[in-house]
Amino acid sequence: MKALDAPRILELAGADRDAPAGSLPHALAQVSSAVGNLLEEARRCVDGTGDLADLRIALKRLEG
Repeated sequence: MKALDAPRILELAGADRDAPAGSLPHALAQVSSAVGNLLEEARRCVDGTGDLADLRIALKRLEG
C-alpha cells in the first residue's frame, strides 16, 4: 500500500498557518498540524519510544 502524505496534500490544497484565523487556508493548516502530530505520536508508539497517553491526546485533537 502506498503511503498517504496527508500534510503534503493539505499544503497543496492551500494550507497556510499564517492566513487569517477562520479562513480556509488557516483551517487546513490546523488540520495538517494535527495530522502530523498524530503521525509522529503513532511512529513513536510503534518504535517503542512513545506513550499511549500522548497518542490519545493527538487523536483527541483531531476528533475535536
